[in-house]
Amino acid sequence: MAFGDTSGRIHHLGMYGAIFSFPGTYGLDHEGVMYSEPASCATIVSTGGRTRAALDFASPPLAYDHHDRAQQEALVEKAFDGLGWEIPRLLAQMRAADDFYFAPAAQVVLSAYSSGRVALLGDAGYAPGPGGMGTGLALIGAYVLAGELAEAGDHETAFSRYESRMRPYVTICQRQAQGADKFLVPRKKSQIWRRNQMMRLLPYMPGKSLIKRMTERAASAIDLTSYATP
Repeated sequence: MAFGDTSGRIHHLGMYGAIFSFPGTYGLDHEGVMYSEPASCATIVSTGGRTRAALDFASPPLAYDHHDRAQQEALVEKAFDGLGWEIPRLLAQMRAADDFYFAPAAQVVLSAYSSGRVALLGDAGYAPGPGGMGTGLALIGAYVLAGELAEAGDHETAFSRYESRMRPYVTICQRQAQGADKFLVPRKKSQIWRRNQMMRLLPYMPGKSLIKRMTERAASAIDLTSYATP
């Protein structure tokens, strides 16, 4: 409402996903499994006696009612129709779940993080998408915004400093998330095979710490100020 029509600033990343949880462990103990078919992927992770599933699928932007769960479930069912493995069981668990969540993988790219006396934080201001450290961005953004508000004499100064500190970091994190659909929901069997082989070989490769270093480099690409406590 404060920023007007921002629909053109939401960049679709080529996929949608449903997340939900259900009782039981699926035979897993703090472990996860992934099943892929071209343009779709099911992931099951079990921790603490409760299982969480993610059903992701490649798709261009879809038109649907964001308040209509049945319509969203129908989109997931259509994307996974006819697939084997545990997919039919997972779809049944999805329909019964009390914490169903469905959304596109998307980035929010705004020209400003504030308007008047309103400042956006976390995904509302700069959603990076899968692999873009959205949780870390939100926590760091909250720290920076709170610190600048505490130190500045007015909200305009605080918002300006908040944006100048966060925007370069947001840009790096968003860049890291671009192309996540090619890893999570490859369109071809050959691409799935290559991804799986890479994951299997990663622990034995000389450069096995490369992904860790790349992630840490993006995560550490901001110098945090030690704000004075009031």
